[in-house]
Amino acid sequence: MCYDRDSKYYSNRAFCYKHILDWEKVIADSRVALALDKENEKAFDLLAVGLIESERKTNNSFTKIEEGIRIFEHGL
Repeated sequence: MCYDRDSKYYSNRAFCYKHILDWEKVIADSRVALALDKENEKAFDLLAVGLIESERKTNNSFTKIEEGIRIFEHGL
């Protein structure tokens, strides 16, 4: 199996990163998963959560939170 072409591999790894609160890696792997499979709902959810949580951590602006909300709405 070629993991670099498997969307589920990246969304599962993003899920693992979520549990150790590594939001930047959650975002990165979720984006790769969605690039490979635009219907991967788990990746949509993880990307949205990652964006919201990374923004909450940095407190710089609401740009990522707004993007996260749009992604949640798209996934619904």
